[in-house]
Amino acid sequence: MHFKGAAKRSYLLAMYRYSVRLANLVMLACLLSTGAVAVVHTSPVAIVYNTSTPALLPLTTALIKFGYTTILSNNKDINNGSLNALTKSDFFVVPDATQLSLDIHIAYQRYASTGGNIVILGGSPPTMALQAKYFSLNVMLDREVYQMTNTTFIKTVSGNETTYISSVPWQGVSALAFETEGDATYVPLLQGFDHYNRSQGWVFARMQHNSSRFGQATWLLCGISSPSFYTETDFLSTWLVPTMAEALNRSSKEVITTSFHPWSTPAKAVDSKLKPITIVNGHLSYSNGSRYFMVGSNFYRSFRNGFGSTAITANFARAASLGLNTLRLFSFEDYLTDPVSGSSNVALLRKLAHSYAIRCIVTMDYDPKVTPNASLAQITAKAALLGQALRNEDWVLAYDLGNEPYFWELGRLRVNDSSWMTLHDQHPYDQHGNASLSNYMIWLNPGFSSMFQNVPRGLPVPSQYKPAINDMQAIYAAWITAKQSGLRRAGDHHMTTVGYNTVWNLLPCNKLLNFTNHHVYPNGPGYHTFSNFTEASYLPTTIDRLQANWDALNLSHPVTIGEFGTSDGDDMPCSSTVQHGCTVSLQETTTYDSLLWLTVLSSNADGGNRWRMNDLPVPLEAQLDKYIGNISDPTTYLKYRQEAYFGLAADDSTEFGILKPIAMWIRFFTSFLKDAFPTLPKMALTTHPANTSVRLGYTCQGAQAMFASGYSEQHTNAVSYRSETHGTTSVGAYTRRDRQVAIMATADTVVNVTISYFCINASKPEATFALLAGQEVLFSCE
Repeated sequence: MHFKGAAKRSYLLAMYRYSVRLANLVMLACLLSTGAVAVVHTSPVAIVYNTSTPALLPLTTALIKFGYTTILSNNKDINNGSLNALTKSDFFVVPDATQLSLDIHIAYQRYASTGGNIVILGGSPPTMALQAKYFSLNVMLDREVYQMTNTTFIKTVSGNETTYISSVPWQGVSALAFETEGDATYVPLLQGFDHYNRSQGWVFARMQHNSSRFGQATWLLCGISSPSFYTETDFLSTWLVPTMAEALNRSSKEVITTSFHPWSTPAKAVDSKLKPITIVNGHLSYSNGSRYFMVGSNFYRSFRNGFGSTAITANFARAASLGLNTLRLFSFEDYLTDPVSGSSNVALLRKLAHSYAIRCIVTMDYDPKVTPNASLAQITAKAALLGQALRNEDWVLAYDLGNEPYFWELGRLRVNDSSWMTLHDQHPYDQHGNASLSNYMIWLNPGFSSMFQNVPRGLPVPSQYKPAINDMQAIYAAWITAKQSGLRRAGDHHMTTVGYNTVWNLLPCNKLLNFTNHHVYPNGPGYHTFSNFTEASYLPTTIDRLQANWDALNLSHPVTIGEFGTSDGDDMPCSSTVQHGCTVSLQETTTYDSLLWLTVLSSNADGGNRWRMNDLPVPLEAQLDKYIGNISDPTTYLKYRQEAYFGLAADDSTEFGILKPIAMWIRFFTSFLKDAFPTLPKMALTTHPANTSVRLGYTCQGAQAMFASGYSEQHTNAVSYRSETHGTTSVGAYTRRDRQVAIMATADTVVNVTISYFCINASKPEATFALLAGQEVLFSCE
């Protein structure tokens, strides 16, 4: 029977009303079962959350067809029955997750925490009320990186068989769920693709729990939000309901496994040993004088916080595939010095570093946080343990003696084991009357904390403030010396640095270190955002101020960036009247982060490490990094979200993850650097105001090379480009040694290339290319 137009809609509406009346009778029986009269169900029971979605009718029809007692319930039913009604069901089914009311959020989460089976269809559930105990389930997060906007055909994950095709693209979010490693098994079943055969994400997936948090529960997820997918395909009867039956028939001892690891392992390095890096003429260099330009990332937490060999191997493999040559290992000290597993852990890192030609900066524990009130002797002894473990390791580029140290915290350390006298007691920086450090900071007015834009060349210290500054310097110097002494005592002579994030990186006492590894982040009104172009320009020019400081001190000190980056979880104004609730786009974060590397390159500095390798879902971030605060506070929630989404890759429950646009840009940038090696390209950088959340764009040009970003359309003497799908994009092009020109864009973009800029004696003036996001295209100059 076929209907069209209004007749079809009338028929569907009549059938829907009939099904609702029938379901209400069934629901009455269920509600009676919570009172004195018991109803015994001999068939599986599915409580279906009653929404107005067109998927409701085919869903209930499929459930009844397969023998389910199907009960339609609304907010009032679930709230009144609380757990009683839900726990008598075999599945709680949400046909349209976007309509899941916040009113039932506590019952919904309590049901999940009792091990209840859940089916969630139709996209991303709304963010639940912010309560410490009941936050939200880690399912189908509504993030740009997970959006499926152009799904035109769907394949099985097992077998790669096409199951559904649509002339009109389906919309939705990837059907993802997250748990800490070992607590659940995620099994994707269907995958969506666009008409270019690019993955859009998981369409249908199963999460099988095995933890105290969610018991043995099964979650079935489908992220497609387009109603036609549920009304015009057989997905519900062919995939969803049979998978529900399979879950109910599963033995509690049965282990669900998946071996899906979709990444290709990068080529291994030729040399088994890594050539030493030293300092030559004020720069990180190989022994022959050629430059070592650091392009790296901070390795802090694998996806799902995995710390086993598989997770660590996957991170090294991903880093190598992007061309990274450095990883800053964060929170690895206990892993490396563990008396039982430390030696095998060191051996694993050695193998990976040699295989992928990656050097590591090992960040040591920050003593005031790890061992409060420790003595300097204890700090020295602890450092010696790490030195003993790593003294002969050629993959260790340097030690970061401590992450973002503050003198008032270091001041609590004891001078020696036999006394409670602290460094502060010995060097009372705050006891100098009107010449205190606080008054000095008012006089100095450095600007934003990690950028100190008002300190153009060196740290000026008027004579009245020198006693306070000297006390503070003495505290930093005592701590640095204690750490270095432990390493040297163990025979470890690797380079050392400190990851400062304040103006105190300019102190003369830092000449004790081998190079600068500064942390710089935007510090505007939105914490990591800016109000205007002038503020936005402060961040990249921090490199100039660091270099000028060492010039002022007549020291040859390499300058690198130890941490930087923009998070696509940053809270942004949505408009001039709505100041919160939106986020920085993935393309805009790429503009800002690529600008930092190009600034370092054009300033003749020595590279940097972006924060960080991996995203985490916000609820998991809140479990692991509780120092941020109570997530029930809306402001704190935004900080968790911001911290969670710094990664180069987003978790899609595979080891490799989803590469963000910034990762695509890095892969192209490192290819550019490798092609120029052993020389370092000379580039000229210009920034421009832009009407985006990061407030600027740039062009960076050198001999037969060009990078540009910050706009959806831009025209230069080297390339012109236009992106139809994004508000901004990043484009790069350069001439390789083999006389081929490589071009790339981080979004689908039409690029017009001025061939004479890249090719001498070009036979034609220009060429036009339609680039797919991240795709590197080559054309010959011959």
